[in-house]
Amino acid sequence: AQCSSPYVCPADVLGNPATVISCPGEKVESGTFFGLNTSQFGDEVVYADFLFSMTDNSFLYRDGGVRSTSAFIDSMTSTAEVILVFFTPRSGVTSLLRVHANFEGDASAEMTVSLQHYEILEGRDLGLYLFVQSVVLIS
Repeated sequence: AQCSSPYVCPADVLGNPATVISCPGEKVESGTFFGLNTSQFGDEVVYADFLFSMTDNSFLYRDGGVRSTSAFIDSMTSTAEVILVFFTPRSGVTSLLRVHANFEGDASAEMTVSLQHYEILEGRDLGLYLFVQSVVLIS
């Protein structure tokens, strides 16, 4: 339940389901949540899952029980990030789209979006790139 240990919820919050996200909780750096173990992602400890697990299903069976996917982001979630990777074989371009939500604000989530493109260099293009880089290093 969302308002059971380790959550602490005032009585007026318990009566209004829309405010349950405001129940404070302690930061968790280990253990399981939603049937997931913590993972190291960069310099952060996170609970990582596939986006379609949460968006394409109303419920998931994990740890011997059925869980509502709408409860994945709860009052103990400080940030959430969606990472989408796209690849275009014809042009050899990989695109990385990151959507980051920070829930630590007062009233609403602060959202940031970044899009990065990476191109495969081979043959003549790779040779030209290496030449330009070596000229830059010499200068």
